[in-house]
Amino acid sequence: MLQYFIDPLAYKLVEYGYLAIFKRSNVTSAEELDLFKAAISKVINVKNANVKVKGMHKLKAGHGGTLDKMATGVLEHVTKAMIEDKLKRFIGEIFQKPPIYSALKRGGRRVSDIARAKESDQYGFHEDKPIEMEFRPVTCYDVKCVDFKPPYFSLEVTCGKGFYVRSLINDLTKDLGSCGHVTSLLRTKHGQFTLDDCLHAADYSMAKVVDAVKHNRRKFPMYSKNL
Repeated sequence: MLQYFIDPLAYKLVEYGYLAIFKRSNVTSAEELDLFKAAISKVINVKNANVKVKGMHKLKAGHGGTLDKMATGVLEHVTKAMIEDKLKRFIGEIFQKPPIYSALKRGGRRVSDIARAKESDQYGFHEDKPIEMEFRPVTCYDVKCVDFKPPYFSLEVTCGKGFYVRSLINDLTKDLGSCGHVTSLLRTKHGQFTLDDCLHAADYSMAKVVDAVKHNRRKFPMYSKNL
C-alpha cells in the first residue's frame, strides 16, 4: 500500500489545516486526493500501514464530500417554462433515491461495484433481481434553470449534504415525461470554500499548501477555533 510522508516542520505548519483543491473531470474525489498527496509528499510503498520513516511524518488528508466523476442534462420536447415549473417541487426538504452508481455501500461493498459485477449470493444480489436503493431525506435550498439550448439545459443547484444531482435530473425529466442524464457537473461552492479558493493541480506543492492553510486560518478564524 502507498503511504505519504512529509517533513516534520512542514507538518507542524499544516497540521489540522484545511484548504480547497479543484477536482478535475474524469477522476474520482479519492483519486484527486491521492494525486494531491503524492504531489506534496514522499510516496513509499509499504506492507505495514503502521510503518514509520525516520525523520518524516505521515501525511493524513481527507475530503469533505464525494463529488461525482462527471449539472447539465439532456431531454427532448420540453420548454424552459416547463422545466422551471417542475423544479418547484424539488425545493425544500425532499426524499430522494440515490443512484446505484455512487459511493454508497451495502454489506461493506460499494453498491456500484456490486452492480457492475452483477453479483453475488453473499450480498443477496442476483442478475434477475435489480438493486433497490432506499429513499433518503435531503435538502435543496434552491434550483433554477440557467441555460436552455435543446436538447441540453443547465441547472444551478444550492443543496445540502447527501444530495445527488443525477437523481434530481432523473426525477425531473421523468416528471416532464421524458428522460435525461448528467453530462457534466461543476461544484462552485462547498462550505465556506468557492472556486477562487481552490488549489489547482499545477499548484500542488507543500509551499502552496502552507500558504493556503495560513490564508484560510486568517479568512475563516471561526473554523480554526474548532480545530
